[in-house]
Amino acid sequence: MRSPVADLLADLGAALAAIHVEWFLFGAQAAIVYGVARLTADVDVTARVPEGLSNRTLVEALAARGFRFRFDDPCWPAAQRTSRMWSRS
Repeated sequence: MRSPVADLLADLGAALAAIHVEWFLFGAQAAIVYGVARLTADVDVTARVPEGLSNRTLVEALAARGFRFRFDDPCWPAAQRTSRMWSRS
């Protein structure tokens, strides 16, 4: 049985791959993957969004996999520079 984090990462990877966005995992979850025991509930990732990909396309791709934007306007410009904008439904 896979962990909820493994499922979350699989869904995130599928959503971003569908729109050709490269990404990587970092933080405590990355340390856990490499065998370092850590207690954490969050998942930290960085994504390189291709030039020309709209915020709306990114929002829709993530929403299709159960992620939701934490603010009313998913195309708010700060979404490109601020962390903790997304949560899992």
